Amino acid sequence: MLEFCAKFRIARQMGATALHANLGVIFDREADGDTQRTKPTCAIAVEHEVSPRWMVVAALFGQRGDRQSVQCGLRWWAVPKYLQLTTSLGTQRSMGSDGCRMSSGMRFEFPDLAH
Repeated sequence: MLEFCAKFRIARQMGATALHANLGVIFDREADGDTQRTKPTCAIAVEHEVSPRWMVVAALFGQRGDRQSVQCGLRWWAVPKYLQLTTSLGTQRSMGSDGCRMSSGMRFEFPDLAH
């Protein structure tokens, strides 16, 4: 499956807690090349910093025509201000899958380029 997602994000920081709302659209094509789908998507998430390097994260997300999914996890600054590692556990109730899912990821940030 080939997937492309375009998102618009609104974020609000309140002390050690951040709230996010995402609106977007997913364009995907199955491996056979004949099946294409376009679905609006949305998410609401919260991140809470429990120490300078650790955060608890939770998200509720979904797409039109599917039930909402939820996930909770931990995020760690492996290299503060540059590299985050995240792992989460949750439900997957979309795109033909219905069950428990575990995910992990890396996020690179480049704060020096923003100036």
